[in-house]
Amino acid sequence: MSQEETVWIDTDDFAALTGWAKSTIEGKRSRGENLPPCYPVGRRILYKLSEVNSWIESKRRVPSSVQLAQRAEA
Repeated sequence: MSQEETVWIDTDDFAALTGWAKSTIEGKRSRGENLPPCYPVGRRILYKLSEVNSWIESKRRVPSSVQLAQRAEA
C-alpha cells in the first residue's frame, strides 16, 4: 500500500475493532467524547484506519503490577 493510499472504515468496522456496540460509538460521537476524528460522507460516517489505530494505541495502559516490577528492577 502506498503512503498516499488511505484506508477508510465505517462505524461497523470501528465497532468490530473496539468491541463496542455501534450505538455506543454513535452516542460517544454525538456527546463529543474522545474518539478519533470522523468524516461525514453523505449519510455515512467514516474513519481513517490509521487514525483509529493511533487512537487505540494511545489508550494503552501498562498494568500496575508491571509498573511495580519495572520500578523494582530500576
